[in-house]
Amino acid sequence: MNDATGLILYTISSTVYKGGSASVYNVLSMFMTLTGGGLLLGLLIGFIVALFTKKVFNDTVLCVNAFFVSGFIGFFIAESVCADYGYAVSGIMTLISTGLFLASFTKSNIKEDVEHSIHQFWYYYLPISILDMVIF
Repeated sequence: MNDATGLILYTISSTVYKGGSASVYNVLSMFMTLTGGGLLLGLLIGFIVALFTKKVFNDTVLCVNAFFVSGFIGFFIAESVCADYGYAVSGIMTLISTGLFLASFTKSNIKEDVEHSIHQFWYYYLPISILDMVIF
């Protein structure tokens, strides 16, 4: 959450520095758009992935790929597609809300061995330290 807060505040300060309005209303509006938009987009993507995993609950490969790809798709939509349409949405907030939604609502959708495979993928096959180096 600290990374998301830092990037959101950086985006706001960068916009103000480049000539945007520094009024309290404008700053709060940008903050709510970045944060709320990321939250809503992440929940939408999480909901779609949860529905997908409910349909293919016993296919390990599809479930692992759905969880893996949801992060990239969410970040891409938030940072690129929404920006093309004039909306500033935080990609990091999208990732956080997608992950929290999936962690909360998909355990009942998938079988125990599929869940085990997902944990193996994230913790053994794709070390978190490598992802941190690539992202940051």
